[in-house]
Amino acid sequence: MVLNSNILVNCDCLNFLENLDDNSIILAYLDPPYNTSETDINAFHNYIGKVIQQVYRLLKPNGNLFYHIPVNSVTDYRLILNQVFQKQPTMEFVWKIYRNNIPQLIPRPNHEYILMYSKSDKYLFNPIYIPFDDLEKQKFNKKDNFGNYYNQTLFTKNSIYSFEWKGLKPKEHFSWQFNQKKMDDLDNQKKIDWTDTLNPKLKIYLEDKKGIQIGSTWDDIPFSIVNSESDFKFSRPTKLLERIILISSNENDWILDPFCGSGTSLVAAQNLNRKWIGCDNNYLAIDIVKKRLKKECNIDVVELQSNYGTEKYKQSYENLIYTTEQVAEIINLDDKITVFCEGNNAKVFNNLNFPKLFFLGVENSQDVLESQEIFIKIVTNSKYWGIRDRDFLSDNEIIQLKRKHRNYKILEFYCFENYVYHPDNIEELKILNYDKELYINEIIRQCESKLNEFETKINASRKTYREFKANKLGINRDKNAVDSILSDLKSKDINKILKYFSLKDFDKSYLNRFKNYSNLAKKITSTTWFKYQIKRILEI
Repeated sequence: MVLNSNILVNCDCLNFLENLDDNSIILAYLDPPYNTSETDINAFHNYIGKVIQQVYRLLKPNGNLFYHIPVNSVTDYRLILNQVFQKQPTMEFVWKIYRNNIPQLIPRPNHEYILMYSKSDKYLFNPIYIPFDDLEKQKFNKKDNFGNYYNQTLFTKNSIYSFEWKGLKPKEHFSWQFNQKKMDDLDNQKKIDWTDTLNPKLKIYLEDKKGIQIGSTWDDIPFSIVNSESDFKFSRPTKLLERIILISSNENDWILDPFCGSGTSLVAAQNLNRKWIGCDNNYLAIDIVKKRLKKECNIDVVELQSNYGTEKYKQSYENLIYTTEQVAEIINLDDKITVFCEGNNAKVFNNLNFPKLFFLGVENSQDVLESQEIFIKIVTNSKYWGIRDRDFLSDNEIIQLKRKHRNYKILEFYCFENYVYHPDNIEELKILNYDKELYINEIIRQCESKLNEFETKINASRKTYREFKANKLGINRDKNAVDSILSDLKSKDINKILKYFSLKDFDKSYLNRFKNYSNLAKKITSTTWFKYQIKRILEI
């Protein structure tokens, strides 16, 4: 996808990032939501790892990622970041958010970390200076016609310039700081103080100094509470984001914030004449960002209308909002069909390169599973397709759904992994000493060991299917479904078993007994067999 306009995207950021071009971003700022329950923490870590991988891909060779870790974080995100970037952070900044003025038995933390990771050793870094305070200015205690200055020695131990100059020569083990031409230039510019004729000094003028270069501890930007009724009252100060942007980008560079929240990073980028991309899954956040950009930057962010797929429309505006569905359109302007699928499968399906299809992953929301979200999207807009896992749908129920919704594609096996690890797919990898029959027998054995658990699992799962609750858009339950599913699970036919036994639950360490399996596994979703099966399900 070629970036033209500033973009505000109302969707899961991973779906969007996966379709941006490599090496297109100079700076990314990540400040993800951290109020994740303990039971969800592993899934959250996995998700953040995928986002960081995409950010790494998007960064230009001289680009940087700034990762904000809050004071109450229970996870050391360095472990994830170090794994993706294959190195320690280039720099660590400490932002002091408040002072501990009240004595406490155990002082509470009063700082947060901002980690800077660079894609290469040739990273962009612009030094930032703050003005001298009154105490620092007192150092410039001399004055002439050119202004206030202080003296600095012209001699050093770390140079090679030991020549004689104006009748003076450095003492043993010392040398001049500069070469002879530079010394002559300084003298002609009246920047050498000859008060002591045997020991001339370099004049350092106040007006020539940019100020004090900021270090790794930032204590000059106070923590602030935004006066807002939104969920973003503890947004980061705009000055903090402006500093980060100034350090690691130049005008007209692209800035990315995958979790933009109330949009502070976008406001800062706009203030500094940078181009920006912001993502947030919360439509309330998108509305807040629109209002902030209008109020603080006096710019309008335009929501795309029905003709948003045309280049002419997009080029008419500088700042655009995209919804989840519209993400597919900006990526695919050549009349491709958008196929919604379960989140993690989108990249694999797109890598199969079906010419007229673009796969867009959906994620579980608070009360809607991925498969149910897919069903909602395809029944509310027939121009979209959807492909979902079979789960515990019976053969008769799948036939009903396909008759009713031609744009609804359902896997013949229980889940995506049942194609990936199907014995026929593994066979195509030509793994040394692979025994297909032995592998099939192991799948059957593991399935039989769990037969007692299936009836309860089947009934519980089927209660959640929106296809049975959608009135005229849905279907009737197959009264014999549970019996037919259990019958297939008890059979010795591998293809019947894989309709309902999930290879997500299969102990895959078993495959390591086959030589060179681990080396060939990365090709497991690019086999002819795998592509043919997905193509057949899609009926293309």
